[in-house]
Amino acid sequence: MMALAVMLIALGGVGAWAGFAILSDRTQVLTVVAEVPAGETITAKHLGQANVALGPGVEAVPFSERDTIVGMRAKTGLEPGSLLTRGQVTDQPVVRKGEQVVPVGLKPALVPASRLSPGQVVQIVNVPDPNSSGGADGRKGGRGAQDRELVTARVVALGEPQPGSDVRVLDVAVAAEDGPTVAAWSAQGAVAVTVGGE
Repeated sequence: MMALAVMLIALGGVGAWAGFAILSDRTQVLTVVAEVPAGETITAKHLGQANVALGPGVEAVPFSERDTIVGMRAKTGLEPGSLLTRGQVTDQPVVRKGEQVVPVGLKPALVPASRLSPGQVVQIVNVPDPNSSGGADGRKGGRGAQDRELVTARVVALGEPQPGSDVRVLDVAVAAEDGPTVAAWSAQGAVAVTVGGE
């Protein structure tokens, strides 16, 4: 009987040590508690904390780095309930000197199904409606517009479908001289987006 008691005490000690080891391996990390659309600035209200045991390869941001994350932009859409990683945020400005931001309305068939992220390079393509008589050649689009078929741009943000339609607004950063061209194409509904390199 005494031997059994000693064994149980020993097992209890082992269990307590194992529990302590598990708890000591847990790390306080940042979590997302409110949705952050791609390209939006992260604020304190978007962030929470969790005490978790991180598996191999999991690169969550420690809670101690919270102040460095606030003010950064989301590279991709952040969903509530997820852990935050460094690869999801950026401190780089979305719009650079000498650029303009142009909103482009896109129909579902004219935007890639893959997710577009802020900073991603895309091609804005002029796809005029052959049945349109509204000057689809873009002559009102600024310097050289009539001769252009595509403009290289960078994604700033992609909005949700507009109420009552499937059109989504994509904000893109383009060279200042290309801004009027892209704006004219968009006004005519003559724009498609392809993913490409610089």
